[in-house]
Amino acid sequence: MIVIAVLAVISAVAIPRFASASARSRLDAAALRVVQDIGIASSSAAAAGANRQLVFEPLSDQYAVVGVRTRGGGFFRSVKLGDPPYEVNVVSATFGGSPLLVLNGHGVSESDGTINLAVGRYGKRILLAEGTASVQIRSLDLASDGNSDVMPGVTRDSDEGTVDFNAGITSPGRGG
Repeated sequence: MIVIAVLAVISAVAIPRFASASARSRLDAAALRVVQDIGIASSSAAAAGANRQLVFEPLSDQYAVVGVRTRGGGFFRSVKLGDPPYEVNVVSATFGGSPLLVLNGHGVSESDGTINLAVGRYGKRILLAEGTASVQIRSLDLASDGNSDVMPGVTRDSDEGTVDFNAGITSPGRGG
């Protein structure tokens, strides 16, 4: 009977921690997927000297990469972040007021932009600056008190680093 009680206590502690770690892992993977697709589109745009686009659809938790050749030979690929293996929400995506990220023929963003992803109490903010090929990733700790317009209840925001697709990683992340 004591063994069962000890196992119950251990389970009560371990299961929520595992769920939390799983959620953060899925969120990390989703953010990395978005950043990698931005990098692929940026490289493709620069190589072809033509615009490439990522079209975000927050209501359906997905985005499409347009203009980059896929393995099947097409030029359109949809990524559903709301489905396994990611199972995260695309809270918002805006680039100059539009959900359309345009990378010009030099591979750089034509407008400032922000992509917000979330799962449970964890969030990621992906920032792009107009006229650059760099992407900054920030971790967000979300509360449920709804005190933020874009990401309700942001209680902690920490820099994970900046990736410049023309030069690799340009600055390490700093917790904060």
